[in-house]
Amino acid sequence: MADMLDKKRNPRRRLTEEEVIPTSSSFSEEEGYVEGILGLPACELSGTEDTETEEEEDGTSLTVPKMRPSQEELIKKLLHHDMSFNEVATLWGEGDSDMEDSIASSNVGDEDHAAEFEKELNQQQRYQLKRKGGVEKRRRRRLPAALQGLMGEANLRYARCEYDEAIKMCMEVIRQYSHSPEPYQTLGMIYEEKKMVNKSLQFLLIAAFLSPNAEEWEKLAELSLNQGDLQQAAWCWGRAIRANPQNLDYHWLRCELLEQLGEKAKALKGYTHMLKFLAPDQGVDGLKLAKEIAKIHFENKDIHLAREAMETAFRKYPSCVSPEDINLMLEVLMHQQEYLRCVEILVMHGGVHIKSDQIPQHELQGCPLEERLTLASEVSVPDDLLIDLRTKLTAALIHLQAFDLAVPLVELLMLESQEDFGDLYLDVAEAYMSVNKHQSALPLLRPLITSQHYSVAAVWLQYGESLAATDHMDEAAEAYNQVVKLAPQHAEARLTLSGILQSLGKLDEALLILNQQSDLEPLDSQILYQRCKILLNQGLTDQFINAAKLLFRRHFMHIRNRDEAEAMLSNKKLNNKYEAIRELRRSKSEPLEDSGPAYTGTDVPLDQQWDLFCTVCNILYEKKRYDELERMTFSALGSKEFMRDKDRAREVEFMCLLACIYNDSSYSAYNIMRELVIKNPESTRCWNLLNLIISKADDFRHNRFLLRLTHKHPDLVSLGLLNGHNCLVAGTYKYSLAEYTQAFKQLNLLPQAIHYYKRALDCHPPETNPGSPELDLTREVAYNLALIYQNSGANNLARMYLYKYIQV
Repeated sequence: MADMLDKKRNPRRRLTEEEVIPTSSSFSEEEGYVEGILGLPACELSGTEDTETEEEEDGTSLTVPKMRPSQEELIKKLLHHDMSFNEVATLWGEGDSDMEDSIASSNVGDEDHAAEFEKELNQQQRYQLKRKGGVEKRRRRRLPAALQGLMGEANLRYARCEYDEAIKMCMEVIRQYSHSPEPYQTLGMIYEEKKMVNKSLQFLLIAAFLSPNAEEWEKLAELSLNQGDLQQAAWCWGRAIRANPQNLDYHWLRCELLEQLGEKAKALKGYTHMLKFLAPDQGVDGLKLAKEIAKIHFENKDIHLAREAMETAFRKYPSCVSPEDINLMLEVLMHQQEYLRCVEILVMHGGVHIKSDQIPQHELQGCPLEERLTLASEVSVPDDLLIDLRTKLTAALIHLQAFDLAVPLVELLMLESQEDFGDLYLDVAEAYMSVNKHQSALPLLRPLITSQHYSVAAVWLQYGESLAATDHMDEAAEAYNQVVKLAPQHAEARLTLSGILQSLGKLDEALLILNQQSDLEPLDSQILYQRCKILLNQGLTDQFINAAKLLFRRHFMHIRNRDEAEAMLSNKKLNNKYEAIRELRRSKSEPLEDSGPAYTGTDVPLDQQWDLFCTVCNILYEKKRYDELERMTFSALGSKEFMRDKDRAREVEFMCLLACIYNDSSYSAYNIMRELVIKNPESTRCWNLLNLIISKADDFRHNRFLLRLTHKHPDLVSLGLLNGHNCLVAGTYKYSLAEYTQAFKQLNLLPQAIHYYKRALDCHPPETNPGSPELDLTREVAYNLALIYQNSGANNLARMYLYKYIQV
């Protein structure tokens, strides 16, 4: 404490570096400090003196005020660039997102605000007094007397250009009383004189934070702009708005900066907030504001909100409407196809008059606008009406099918240079095309395709479309050919040109226009599909198959070898198939991804792709190209498009089975057929196919499979016959006879069953070693034979076999 008093009594003594530069330990948390930098009461922020009232004598409880982060800590971080002002504002709930709300709340009412503030201040000060056990004190100045003197000395040193000494004195004031703005203001001026702009700006920002003033924030915003810090400049304008929300210039500058920063939502919120401060006589600003709001809504595709903003401004400030406002309003309305409203706006604000030769003008004015257009013989426009507005009127009349009224306006437009007003030519031509008046659009498009600036692919495309609609196919083909030259990637133009050439009988040219080079450009799926159709119609099957493979490669899995084909079969889920292929390639140190062409454009509908796939498979089968057929079908197993549908997935698996059978790939065919037999044990077709595959197989895997399946389905005739065949091939004739006989019995072929049962009885059981199981089926055969005789009515024969072979 003695050192502290000594410093106050002798402010000119030389300070140490630790005392000048604040550290974490130098900022002591004194009990007398009030809230932090952003939590200062309104009177302190405005520079008024603090007051403390006596503690109430009634003994009411005091509420502990909510403490915020240390003011000294925030200032230290700001000084050392450890935290930006935006971060500080966010920490204290004063970010840009809350700017409008905070401004609104600050203007609720001066009296209510003052009363609420006084209550908070009294509560805070009573709490401080109770903690200290003190009593009410006299009003005190913002800076103690000693520090006021030190601050005056610092300003004097600054005036004498003794900057280093002035800096040390200011830093000492900050160390002892950090939330006073005076030392920061002086430091900002000092560093500005020393050409250290960034540091000067930093101190001035802190000073403005501690003593907010609209003019100071305005200056800081301009300094931030000079430094290229748009974000901080926008933030400073926000603080200026908070200090003086009635100044609309601050609002405009902040919102423009936010738009430059791409923060459209904040800019829109700022524009909307400006409406609260518009006076009734500020119509120009109101319309300008409505335009900015409408532009942002228009960019966000919120057309109805853009229209609502403009309609409100037109209704509130009709006398201030400018041609630019009308133009934007018409843009919004035409986007909503509100063409009648467009004409109404031009009649109300653009000086347009609707005249009729049939009825007097005063009677015409009393009719609804739609009826007036029906009765009108002329639309009169003022000479000073902007050509853009006149063109929009023309387009609106065309959309309303008032063609006779639009013709004079179109002729007036065509007197203008197509080089200067080609875009307006195109707008009117598009209006004619939208109502299928292509013949009327051609005179507007022909000057454009011969001009220097508008002979582009888009205009040629419109021209070709109009020619094709008016049945000028040769000229349309030339126009679309020009589009393809100017825009080779325009797939729709190629497809349309190909269709026109086909209608003209020029199939070779139609095919050539659809040719794509996969190594030079991305392949368009629609063009590939159209090329496949033409090749198929012309009977060029080899080229058709190659083009189809190129199309399917977009979503088919490329199978490199038979190991990958088996991996596709052994995994049922699509993700597992891809993972198995990657693991297989990784084990062989092969590239994981397949190199192929890039694709663009919209995909071909799935039904059309499926029909094309079936056509390719049929052609490969007819051409006996079974190896390609097998590869094609196995690749389809990895198609995300086909395998999503269960029915198509089953069809693809069956095509794989047929391809394996035709290509003598019995190993893969058996793997597929085994699953089908397990799922459909009652299907005769499945057993016939399995028998066909087994007859061509080179291994005996099926033996164990059929024996295991017998335990699940002991009554299946087909399964018994196959087991009989296996026993016959293996040389175990007795078991073979038993299976055949059982099958004959189940098929009700009793004579054949009796014959084979008797042959089985004539067979002697094989000799076995002692302790081995006895392999004798005599009793079982005799019992089955007795059942047959019993069911046929020959009870004596049945009894004879039971007595002879079965002993109880």
